[in-house]
Amino acid sequence: QFNFNFDVATEDDLKQIDEIDSRPEEHAEMLKLQKEGVGKLIVARHGDKVAGYVFVYYQHQSAHFPEIQAPFLEDLMVHPDFRQKGLGKELLRKSEEEIKNQGERELNFAVLASNQRTIDFYTKNGYERNPKMDFKTPTDELSYYFKKELA
Repeated sequence: QFNFNFDVATEDDLKQIDEIDSRPEEHAEMLKLQKEGVGKLIVARHGDKVAGYVFVYYQHQSAHFPEIQAPFLEDLMVHPDFRQKGLGKELLRKSEEEIKNQGERELNFAVLASNQRTIDFYTKNGYERNPKMDFKTPTDELSYYFKKELA
């Protein structure tokens, strides 16, 4: 059984975040956006180790649907050592709480159609695909747009 503590990410967390998913420029950008008040980078810690993270935008302008500006989940990643322990679900719950604390009542995200594991995870957690919003990425991969109404 793991005990996780959830916190706002700091510069000191970036190295461990990059070990989970090696995209240092994007993670540094998330921290910058957090400082600007655009969103929040939440980390889950097990002791002094970053076990996972999630980034949520409070308002995100969709690149594929310019008319949409809404809360958006950008990344939810769990370190391999901590998968299948309920941490992904906890990070998702924390991001939903954060959005509700901002006075919003929905959370959106996009996923590649080929990523069935992720689609199953979000569907199990109350997210619904909007087939009218299927889109192709710049690399021509089919993607789905999901949304959950937050109670």
